[in-house]
Amino acid sequence: MQVIVNRTEFLKKLRIVEKAISENKIKPILSCVYMETRGEMLFLCGTNLETTITTTVSCKQVIEEGKVAFQYPLIDEYMKELKEEEVQIRMAGDSLMVEGGDAVSEFSTFSSEDYPKAFENFMQQEKEVLLRMNSIELASIFDKLKFSAGNTDNPAIHCVRIEGRDGEIHFVTTDTYRLTYLHKEFLLPEDFQMSLPLEAVEACSKIFRGLEADVKLYFDKKFAHFEIEDIHIMSSLIELNFPAYQAILSNGNYDKTMGISTENLLSILRRVIIFVRNNEESKYGATFHLSDGLLKIKGNSDIAKINEEMIVDYQGAPLKVSLNTKYLFDFVQNLEKDTELSVEMLSSKTSVKVHEKGKEDYIYILMPLALKD
Repeated sequence: MQVIVNRTEFLKKLRIVEKAISENKIKPILSCVYMETRGEMLFLCGTNLETTITTTVSCKQVIEEGKVAFQYPLIDEYMKELKEEEVQIRMAGDSLMVEGGDAVSEFSTFSSEDYPKAFENFMQQEKEVLLRMNSIELASIFDKLKFSAGNTDNPAIHCVRIEGRDGEIHFVTTDTYRLTYLHKEFLLPEDFQMSLPLEAVEACSKIFRGLEADVKLYFDKKFAHFEIEDIHIMSSLIELNFPAYQAILSNGNYDKTMGISTENLLSILRRVIIFVRNNEESKYGATFHLSDGLLKIKGNSDIAKINEEMIVDYQGAPLKVSLNTKYLFDFVQNLEKDTELSVEMLSSKTSVKVHEKGKEDYIYILMPLALKD
């Protein structure tokens, strides 16, 4: 292999496929980027077997065809420091040489034959486009949901649940302590449901935010395939059953409502979190007292206490409920500051529902903490 490429463009594309790669000491080949000449292009691929990302780079010149697998961190860091607009990348024996001006560097490589060819499967299985959406919009939706996805201890909820039905797309995440739900009207060719792993969501979100283009989604029950410009992202789907969330969302028994501006709630939460984030007994926990149009929040750490008061629009009997302030902040920070929030409650032991006043297309359900005696 011997090619000449634009350094900036190569780095840009390298950093795209990097998002599917994590360090793997057991199988070092999975810590590598796969690179291959294809006509006048360089094909790049990164995979962790569950998520695969591919893209291409236009070459200034292809002097000799070839393919190679290499660990990317040092090459990325080195090329970033070069000043030349064009660099030459070539193989010399088992080493990958990068030349820019008078600077020449040499990097170890791995056998390209050992690299898993997961990308070959999904590139050959094109189907009807299931969904087409603006990349910035889809990244924004993922960002509004991913914070409440469960961790790897429970693979069934370590994901964003996406369901298309009745002319709407429904997005859901939960870690069992909270649930975030967003829905959007959308004309779909068929109904579908998938649990997209959080790692794939993170990669998609980062890539989509940096582009302004249409994203195409293909779906074949076990895999999701996103295509945007010359970038392809394929992810295995989680096949475990996602929790039945519809009953939680349909709960209409709330009889207490607090109206408060997003900006005011964010301001008070920021102050309270300073005091409660290191509370050993109830990390991030604070007590919310509501009565007669007044909100009082009390929290403490081992060495300090905070008492906050704010006038709010409160409807209902007096209530005392303990909430995780960070969890509440995670949702509220995703809303526009000039919006009005509606916080619906029933008792100190039942879930709290949060959404923008007059709208229920983006909803947060939060379980309370156990109250102290």
